[in-house]
Amino acid sequence: MKALENIKVLDLTVALAGPFCTQMLAAQGAEVINVDPPGGGYAAKVFGSLPPELQKMINGSVFANKKGVSINLKTEEGRKLVLELIDKVDVVVSNFSPGTMDRLGLSYEVVHKRNPKVVYCVVSGFGQSGPLRDRPAYDPIVQAMTGIMSINGFPDRDPIPVVGALADVASGMYAAYGILAALHARDTLTGEGQMVDVAMYDCCMSFLQNDMATSLFKQKAKGPGNPYEFAVPVGNFKTREGKSVYLLCQTDKQCNTIMELAGRSDIAEKGWHLKERMKNREEIDAVTAAWIKEHTREEVEQILLEKGIPAAPVLDLLEVAKHPHTAAREMLNDLPDGHGNTIRGNLGVVPKLLGTPGKQEWGMTGNGFFNEEIFGGLLGKSQAEIQQLKEAGVI
Repeated sequence: MKALENIKVLDLTVALAGPFCTQMLAAQGAEVINVDPPGGGYAAKVFGSLPPELQKMINGSVFANKKGVSINLKTEEGRKLVLELIDKVDVVVSNFSPGTMDRLGLSYEVVHKRNPKVVYCVVSGFGQSGPLRDRPAYDPIVQAMTGIMSINGFPDRDPIPVVGALADVASGMYAAYGILAALHARDTLTGEGQMVDVAMYDCCMSFLQNDMATSLFKQKAKGPGNPYEFAVPVGNFKTREGKSVYLLCQTDKQCNTIMELAGRSDIAEKGWHLKERMKNREEIDAVTAAWIKEHTREEVEQILLEKGIPAAPVLDLLEVAKHPHTAAREMLNDLPDGHGNTIRGNLGVVPKLLGTPGKQEWGMTGNGFFNEEIFGGLLGKSQAEIQQLKEAGVI
Protein backbone atom coordinates (compact mmCIF):
# COMPACT_ATOMS: atom_id res chain seq x y z
CA MET A 1 0.00 0.00 0.00
CA LYS A 2 1.22 3.48 -0.92
CA ALA A 3 0.12 6.68 0.77
CA LEU A 4 -1.57 8.28 -2.27
CA GLU A 5 -2.76 5.25 -4.22
CA ASN A 6 -6.40 6.37 -4.01
CA ILE A 7 -5.61 9.75 -5.63
CA LYS A 8 -5.84 10.43 -9.39
CA VAL A 9 -3.90 13.33 -10.90
CA LEU A 10 -4.25 14.89 -14.35
CA ASP A 11 -0.80 16.18 -15.24
CA LEU A 12 -0.88 19.00 -17.81
CA THR A 13 2.63 20.20 -17.00
CA VAL A 14 5.76 20.93 -19.03
CA ALA A 15 9.43 21.76 -18.36
CA LEU A 16 10.48 20.86 -14.77
CA ALA A 17 8.59 22.64 -11.97
CA GLY A 18 5.21 21.06 -12.70
CA PRO A 19 6.53 17.61 -13.70
CA PHE A 20 8.67 17.51 -10.54
CA CYS A 21 5.52 18.09 -8.46
CA THR A 22 3.53 15.33 -10.14
CA GLN A 23 6.50 12.94 -9.97
CA MET A 24 6.56 13.39 -6.19
CA LEU A 25 2.87 12.46 -6.07
CA ALA A 26 3.38 9.49 -8.41
CA ALA A 27 6.26 8.17 -6.30
CA GLN A 28 3.91 7.98 -3.32
CA GLY A 29 1.31 6.01 -5.26
CA ALA A 30 -0.93 8.59 -6.96
CA GLU A 31 -2.15 7.56 -10.41
CA VAL A 32 -0.70 10.37 -12.51
CA ILE A 33 -2.01 10.71 -16.07
CA ASN A 34 0.56 12.76 -17.94
CA VAL A 35 -0.66 14.50 -21.11
CA ASP A 36 1.68 15.28 -24.00
CA PRO A 37 0.89 16.20 -27.62
CA PRO A 38 0.99 13.34 -30.15
CA GLY A 39 4.58 12.93 -31.26
CA GLY A 40 6.05 14.32 -28.03
CA GLY A 41 6.00 17.52 -26.02
CA TYR A 42 8.41 19.86 -24.30
CA ALA A 43 10.97 17.21 -23.35
CA ALA A 44 11.16 15.91 -26.91
CA LYS A 45 11.72 19.42 -28.27
CA VAL A 46 14.35 20.47 -25.75
CA PHE A 47 16.31 17.21 -25.48
CA GLY A 48 15.51 15.69 -28.88
CA SER A 49 19.03 16.20 -30.23
CA LEU A 50 20.63 14.23 -27.36
CA PRO A 51 21.38 10.49 -27.53
CA PRO A 52 18.17 8.52 -26.75
CA GLU A 53 19.64 6.86 -23.66
CA LEU A 54 20.69 10.24 -22.24
CA GLN A 55 17.23 11.68 -22.97
CA LYS A 56 15.67 8.90 -20.93
CA MET A 57 18.19 9.37 -18.12
CA ILE A 58 17.49 13.11 -17.94
CA ASN A 59 13.72 12.67 -17.99
CA GLY A 60 13.50 9.23 -16.36
CA SER A 61 13.07 10.39 -12.77
CA VAL A 62 10.61 13.16 -13.66
CA PHE A 63 8.38 10.78 -15.62
CA ALA A 64 8.72 7.79 -13.29
CA ASN A 65 5.43 6.02 -12.47
CA LYS A 66 3.42 8.34 -14.73
CA LYS A 67 0.90 7.03 -17.22
CA GLY A 68 1.64 8.98 -20.36
CA VAL A 69 -1.17 9.65 -22.85
CA SER A 70 -1.16 11.73 -26.01
CA ILE A 71 -3.81 14.42 -26.54
CA ASN A 72 -3.77 17.30 -29.00
CA LEU A 73 -5.10 20.16 -26.88
CA LYS A 74 -5.37 22.36 -29.96
CA THR A 75 -8.33 20.29 -31.15
CA GLU A 76 -11.88 20.50 -29.82
CA GLU A 77 -12.01 16.71 -29.42
CA GLY A 78 -8.75 16.78 -27.49
CA ARG A 79 -10.10 19.34 -25.05
CA LYS A 80 -13.25 17.26 -24.64
CA LEU A 81 -11.08 14.28 -23.71
CA VAL A 82 -9.35 16.38 -21.05
CA LEU A 83 -12.72 17.44 -19.63
CA GLU A 84 -13.78 13.78 -19.49
CA LEU A 85 -10.59 13.01 -17.56
CA ILE A 86 -11.30 15.92 -15.21
CA ASP A 87 -14.53 14.15 -14.25
CA LYS A 88 -12.45 11.20 -13.02
CA VAL A 89 -9.56 12.82 -11.14
CA ASP A 90 -8.86 14.47 -7.80
CA VAL A 91 -6.14 16.87 -8.90
CA VAL A 92 -5.30 18.91 -12.00
CA VAL A 93 -1.81 20.40 -12.28
CA SER A 94 -0.58 22.80 -14.96
CA ASN A 95 2.33 25.16 -15.47
CA PHE A 96 1.73 26.50 -18.96
CA SER A 97 2.56 30.12 -19.70
CA PRO A 98 0.05 32.64 -18.26
CA GLY A 99 -3.33 32.62 -20.00
CA THR A 100 -2.86 29.28 -21.77
CA MET A 101 -5.34 27.32 -19.65
CA ASP A 102 -7.93 30.07 -20.11
CA ARG A 103 -7.51 29.99 -23.88
CA LEU A 104 -7.91 26.20 -23.85
CA GLY A 105 -11.18 26.50 -21.96
CA LEU A 106 -9.63 24.79 -18.94
CA SER A 107 -9.55 27.66 -16.44
CA TYR A 108 -10.11 27.08 -12.74
CA GLU A 109 -13.67 28.38 -13.04
CA VAL A 110 -14.50 25.89 -15.82
CA VAL A 111 -12.86 22.96 -14.04
CA HIS A 112 -14.37 23.79 -10.64
CA LYS A 113 -17.86 24.07 -12.12
CA ARG A 114 -17.46 20.72 -13.87
CA ASN A 115 -15.96 18.89 -10.89
CA PRO A 116 -16.08 20.90 -7.62
CA LYS A 117 -13.98 18.30 -5.80
CA VAL A 118 -10.91 18.83 -7.99
CA VAL A 119 -7.83 20.47 -6.47
CA TYR A 120 -6.53 22.76 -9.22
CA CYS A 121 -2.83 23.58 -8.91
CA VAL A 122 -1.21 26.22 -11.10
CA VAL A 123 2.57 26.66 -11.02
CA SER A 124 3.80 29.88 -12.61
CA GLY A 125 6.75 32.22 -12.45
CA PHE A 126 5.10 35.00 -10.50
CA GLY A 127 1.73 33.70 -9.32
CA GLN A 128 -1.89 34.53 -10.11
CA SER A 129 -1.80 38.02 -8.62
CA GLY A 130 0.56 40.98 -8.53
CA PRO A 131 2.04 43.24 -11.23
CA LEU A 132 4.27 40.47 -12.63
CA ARG A 133 1.56 37.78 -12.90
CA ASP A 134 1.57 37.66 -16.72
CA ARG A 135 5.33 37.68 -17.08
CA PRO A 136 6.84 34.46 -18.49
CA ALA A 137 9.68 32.92 -16.52
CA TYR A 138 12.38 30.31 -16.43
CA ASP A 139 14.35 29.18 -13.39
CA PRO A 140 17.25 31.69 -13.74
CA ILE A 141 14.83 34.56 -14.46
CA VAL A 142 13.12 33.99 -11.12
CA GLN A 143 16.45 33.62 -9.33
CA ALA A 144 17.42 37.01 -10.74
CA MET A 145 14.15 38.67 -9.70
CA THR A 146 14.13 37.32 -6.13
CA GLY A 147 17.69 38.23 -5.15
CA ILE A 148 18.99 34.66 -4.99
CA MET A 149 21.30 35.30 -7.93
CA SER A 150 22.61 38.51 -6.34
CA ILE A 151 24.08 36.62 -3.36
CA ASN A 152 25.51 33.68 -5.30
CA GLY A 153 29.04 33.62 -6.68
CA PHE A 154 32.09 35.72 -5.84
CA PRO A 155 32.46 39.42 -5.01
CA ASP A 156 34.76 40.13 -7.98
CA ARG A 157 32.53 38.45 -10.58
CA ASP A 158 29.02 38.84 -11.95
CA PRO A 159 26.29 37.04 -10.00
CA ILE A 160 25.39 33.59 -11.29
CA PRO A 161 22.32 31.36 -10.81
CA VAL A 162 22.34 28.50 -8.35
CA VAL A 163 22.69 25.30 -10.37
CA GLY A 164 20.37 22.33 -9.96
CA ALA A 165 17.25 24.23 -11.14
CA LEU A 166 16.60 25.57 -7.65
CA ALA A 167 13.48 27.58 -8.53
CA ASP A 168 11.91 24.76 -10.55
CA VAL A 169 12.53 22.02 -7.99
CA ALA A 170 11.46 24.21 -5.05
CA SER A 171 8.26 25.12 -6.86
CA GLY A 172 7.55 21.46 -7.55
CA MET A 173 7.97 20.59 -3.90
CA TYR A 174 5.80 23.47 -2.69
CA ALA A 175 3.16 22.52 -5.27
CA ALA A 176 3.05 18.94 -3.98
CA TYR A 177 2.79 20.25 -0.42
CA GLY A 178 -0.02 22.63 -1.39
CA ILE A 179 -1.92 19.89 -3.20
CA LEU A 180 -1.75 17.59 -0.19
CA ALA A 181 -2.92 20.40 2.10
CA ALA A 182 -5.84 21.14 -0.25
CA LEU A 183 -6.79 17.45 -0.45
CA HIS A 184 -6.79 17.25 3.33
CA ALA A 185 -9.01 20.35 3.54
CA ARG A 186 -11.37 18.88 0.95
CA ASP A 187 -11.67 15.53 2.67
CA THR A 188 -11.92 16.77 6.28
CA LEU A 189 -13.21 20.36 6.21
CA THR A 190 -14.87 21.76 3.10
CA GLY A 191 -15.89 18.88 0.83
CA GLU A 192 -14.62 20.87 -2.16
CA GLY A 193 -11.39 21.37 -4.02
CA GLN A 194 -9.70 24.74 -4.41
CA MET A 195 -7.02 26.50 -6.41
CA VAL A 196 -3.41 26.11 -5.29
CA ASP A 197 -1.43 29.12 -6.53
CA VAL A 198 2.31 28.33 -6.60
CA ALA A 199 4.65 31.12 -7.66
CA MET A 200 8.30 30.32 -8.30
CA TYR A 201 8.91 33.87 -7.05
CA ASP A 202 7.40 33.07 -3.63
CA CYS A 203 9.24 29.76 -3.39
CA CYS A 204 12.64 31.33 -3.98
CA MET A 205 11.97 34.17 -1.55
CA SER A 206 11.08 31.65 1.16
CA PHE A 207 14.72 30.49 1.20
CA LEU A 208 16.04 33.94 2.07
CA GLN A 209 14.96 34.40 5.69
CA ASN A 210 18.42 34.99 7.16
CA ASP A 211 19.78 36.92 4.18
CA MET A 212 16.73 39.17 3.86
CA ALA A 213 16.57 39.82 7.61
CA THR A 214 20.26 40.75 7.71
CA SER A 215 19.94 43.03 4.67
CA LEU A 216 16.87 44.80 6.11
CA PHE A 217 18.46 45.20 9.54
CA LYS A 218 21.69 46.66 8.15
CA GLN A 219 19.91 48.48 5.30
CA LYS A 220 22.62 47.11 3.05
CA ALA A 221 21.93 44.38 0.53
CA LYS A 222 23.99 41.27 1.06
CA GLY A 223 26.22 40.57 -1.93
CA PRO A 224 27.82 37.47 -3.47
CA GLY A 225 30.60 35.59 -1.78
CA ASN A 226 29.83 36.69 1.74
CA PRO A 227 30.94 34.10 4.29
CA TYR A 228 28.44 32.22 6.40
CA GLU A 229 27.54 34.80 9.03
CA PHE A 230 27.08 32.66 12.09
CA ALA A 231 30.16 30.42 12.13
CA VAL A 232 33.97 30.72 12.30
CA PRO A 233 35.88 28.93 10.89
CA VAL A 234 33.68 27.99 7.96
CA GLY A 235 34.16 27.22 4.29
CA ASN A 236 36.14 25.12 1.84
CA PHE A 237 39.71 24.27 2.78
CA LYS A 238 42.26 22.49 0.60
CA THR A 239 43.81 19.22 1.77
CA ARG A 240 47.30 17.88 1.15
CA GLU A 241 46.31 16.28 -2.17
CA GLY A 242 44.50 19.42 -3.36
CA LYS A 243 40.98 18.23 -2.65
CA SER A 244 38.44 20.21 -0.64
CA VAL A 245 36.82 19.74 2.74
CA TYR A 246 33.99 21.93 3.96
CA LEU A 247 33.66 22.53 7.67
CA LEU A 248 31.43 24.71 9.80
CA CYS A 249 32.09 25.65 13.41
CA GLN A 250 29.16 27.42 15.07
CA THR A 251 30.06 26.84 18.70
CA ASP A 252 33.03 28.15 20.61
CA LYS A 253 33.95 24.58 21.57
CA GLN A 254 34.14 23.50 17.93
CA CYS A 255 36.38 26.41 17.01
CA ASN A 256 38.62 25.85 20.04
CA THR A 257 38.99 22.18 19.13
CA ILE A 258 40.24 23.15 15.66
CA MET A 259 42.71 25.59 17.18
CA GLU A 260 44.03 22.93 19.56
CA LEU A 261 44.38 20.42 16.73
CA ALA A 262 46.38 23.03 14.85
CA GLY A 263 48.68 23.59 17.83
CA ARG A 264 47.24 27.01 18.64
CA SER A 265 45.97 26.53 22.18
CA ASP A 266 46.77 30.19 22.75
CA ILE A 267 43.85 31.18 20.53
CA ALA A 268 41.54 28.67 22.21
CA GLU A 269 42.50 30.07 25.62
CA LYS A 270 41.39 33.59 24.63
CA GLY A 271 37.79 32.48 25.17
CA TRP A 272 36.48 34.19 22.05
CA HIS A 273 32.75 33.99 21.50
CA LEU A 274 31.15 34.24 18.06
CA LYS A 275 31.38 38.02 17.82
CA GLU A 276 35.11 37.98 18.61
CA ARG A 277 35.67 35.01 16.32
CA MET A 278 34.02 36.90 13.46
CA LYS A 279 36.29 39.90 14.08
CA ASN A 280 39.30 37.57 13.94
CA ARG A 281 37.99 35.46 11.07
CA GLU A 282 41.08 35.89 8.88
CA GLU A 283 43.48 34.64 11.56
CA ILE A 284 41.29 31.68 12.53
CA ASP A 285 40.72 30.70 8.91
CA ALA A 286 44.44 30.90 8.18
CA VAL A 287 45.28 28.62 11.10
CA THR A 288 42.56 26.17 10.03
CA ALA A 289 43.73 26.19 6.42
CA ALA A 290 47.35 25.50 7.39
CA TRP A 291 46.37 22.51 9.55
CA ILE A 292 44.07 20.99 6.92
CA LYS A 293 46.77 21.45 4.27
CA GLU A 294 48.96 18.99 6.22
CA HIS A 295 46.42 16.15 5.94
CA THR A 296 44.56 14.16 3.31
CA ARG A 297 40.85 14.65 2.77
CA GLU A 298 40.10 11.29 4.37
CA GLU A 299 42.24 12.10 7.43
CA VAL A 300 40.60 15.50 7.93
CA GLU A 301 37.10 14.06 7.65
CA GLN A 302 37.86 11.28 10.14
CA ILE A 303 39.60 13.52 12.70
CA LEU A 304 36.94 16.25 12.64
CA LEU A 305 33.99 13.88 12.83
CA GLU A 306 35.58 12.05 15.77
CA LYS A 307 35.81 15.45 17.50
CA GLY A 308 32.15 16.22 16.76
CA ILE A 309 32.86 18.95 14.23
CA PRO A 310 30.53 19.06 11.20
CA ALA A 311 32.71 18.49 8.14
CA ALA A 312 32.35 16.88 4.74
CA PRO A 313 34.49 16.11 1.73
CA VAL A 314 33.43 18.16 -1.28
CA LEU A 315 32.43 15.31 -3.58
CA ASP A 316 31.89 15.56 -7.32
CA LEU A 317 28.77 13.99 -8.84
CA LEU A 318 30.48 10.75 -9.84
CA GLU A 319 31.83 10.35 -6.30
CA VAL A 320 28.31 10.91 -4.95
CA ALA A 321 26.93 8.31 -7.36
CA LYS A 322 29.42 5.73 -6.08
CA HIS A 323 29.07 6.59 -2.40
CA PRO A 324 27.73 3.73 -0.24
CA HIS A 325 25.26 6.08 1.44
CA THR A 326 23.67 6.82 -1.95
CA ALA A 327 23.17 3.09 -2.45
CA ALA A 328 21.87 2.57 1.08
CA ARG A 329 19.30 5.34 0.61
CA GLU A 330 18.31 3.97 -2.83
CA MET A 331 18.88 7.38 -4.38
CA LEU A 332 20.05 6.14 -7.80
CA ASN A 333 18.03 3.37 -9.40
CA ASP A 334 17.67 1.53 -12.70
CA LEU A 335 14.09 1.43 -14.02
CA PRO A 336 12.35 -0.34 -16.93
CA ASP A 337 11.01 1.84 -19.74
CA GLY A 338 8.16 -0.45 -20.75
CA HIS A 339 9.88 -1.49 -23.96
CA GLY A 340 12.30 -4.04 -22.53
CA ASN A 341 15.06 -1.51 -21.88
CA THR A 342 16.57 -0.15 -18.67
CA ILE A 343 16.92 3.51 -17.77
CA ARG A 344 19.97 4.11 -15.60
CA GLY A 345 20.51 6.74 -12.92
CA ASN A 346 16.96 7.60 -11.85
CA LEU A 347 16.93 9.69 -8.67
CA GLY A 348 15.13 7.95 -5.83
CA VAL A 349 11.98 8.59 -3.81
CA VAL A 350 11.94 11.52 -1.35
CA PRO A 351 10.69 11.51 1.37
CA LYS A 352 10.67 7.90 2.56
CA LEU A 353 7.50 6.81 4.36
CA LEU A 354 8.15 3.73 6.46
CA GLY A 355 4.54 2.61 6.84
CA THR A 356 3.39 3.25 3.27
CA PRO A 357 6.64 3.49 1.32
CA GLY A 358 6.73 5.05 -2.11
CA LYS A 359 8.41 3.26 -4.99
CA GLN A 360 9.49 3.94 -8.55
CA GLU A 361 8.19 1.15 -10.75
CA TRP A 362 8.96 2.40 -14.27
CA GLY A 363 10.72 5.31 -15.90
CA MET A 364 9.99 7.29 -19.05
CA THR A 365 7.82 5.09 -21.28
CA GLY A 366 7.34 7.16 -24.41
CA ASN A 367 4.58 9.18 -26.04
CA GLY A 368 1.07 7.76 -25.65
CA PHE A 369 2.22 4.52 -24.03
CA PHE A 370 -0.86 4.35 -21.77
CA ASN A 371 -3.47 5.52 -24.30
CA GLU A 372 -5.28 2.19 -24.40
CA GLU A 373 -5.40 1.82 -20.61
CA ILE A 374 -6.61 5.36 -19.87
CA PHE A 375 -8.94 6.02 -22.78
CA GLY A 376 -10.28 2.47 -22.88
CA GLY A 377 -10.19 1.53 -19.20
CA LEU A 378 -10.79 4.82 -17.35
CA LEU A 379 -12.98 6.59 -19.93
CA GLY A 380 -14.61 3.44 -21.31
CA LYS A 381 -13.99 4.17 -24.99
CA SER A 382 -14.12 1.31 -27.47
CA GLN A 383 -11.24 0.25 -29.68
CA ALA A 384 -13.06 1.75 -32.65
CA GLU A 385 -13.42 5.11 -30.89
CA ILE A 386 -9.75 5.12 -29.88
CA GLN A 387 -8.72 4.30 -33.45
CA GLN A 388 -10.92 7.10 -34.77
CA LEU A 389 -9.33 9.60 -32.36
CA LYS A 390 -5.88 8.42 -33.48
CA GLU A 391 -6.70 8.81 -37.17
CA ALA A 392 -8.09 12.29 -36.57
CA GLY A 393 -4.82 13.38 -34.90
CA VAL A 394 -6.52 13.91 -31.55
CA ILE A 395 -4.37 11.35 -29.72
